[in-house]
Amino acid sequence: MFIGGFIPGPNNPNNIDSFLLLGLQHLVLLQKEGLQIWDGTLECELRSKVFLVLLTADGPSMMHITSFVGYHGKHGCHLYCGLAGHREEHGKHYFLAILKPTNYNVEGYVHDDINIKNLPTPSHERYHQNLHYLIASPSETQYRVRHLSIGISKPSIFSGLVASATLGLPSLVGSDIMHLAMLNILDLMISLQCGMMDCTKPDDRSTWTWAIL
Repeated sequence: MFIGGFIPGPNNPNNIDSFLLLGLQHLVLLQKEGLQIWDGTLECELRSKVFLVLLTADGPSMMHITSFVGYHGKHGCHLYCGLAGHREEHGKHYFLAILKPTNYNVEGYVHDDINIKNLPTPSHERYHQNLHYLIASPSETQYRVRHLSIGISKPSIFSGLVASATLGLPSLVGSDIMHLAMLNILDLMISLQCGMMDCTKPDDRSTWTWAIL
């Protein structure tokens, strides 16, 4: 386990890449030259090749280190699986719902129900094609359009690692299951059943028939 760092808050560093750079330089050096280890059983020195298998962080932090968009973006899955979100009709947030909402018809943001047994999977090739597409943006306006359509904001600092010593993006990225199961779903269900969740007009909490607590 290689700890990249902790952000004590209350705000993020202005440049996350500079925050991670020193640790990643150390990792790259170990990947190139090997980690020198004393083996007590063999009574000799060994050089171990360091391979980066998994990159972990909570959801908001993962957005900064992978340079994917946040979880409210059109392609908000930080595993970069390709699943597009549904945009709320009168707002700017997208929601990664696999089922199409009832009476939902926001132009350009509609997809049919997706079978949970056949979810889209991350693709190394699609990520690199989209990244090159973003980098080739001829103007700031085109960058913003492409940024929205592909869910990438810029190249990630982790793309600079030794290619043969890592799985590469997006396969390198792990999911944030702890927050989903222990915090997010519980908070969502309780606030829905109690009618306490913020909503966007014309939605009205007084019409929520499921708010029974």
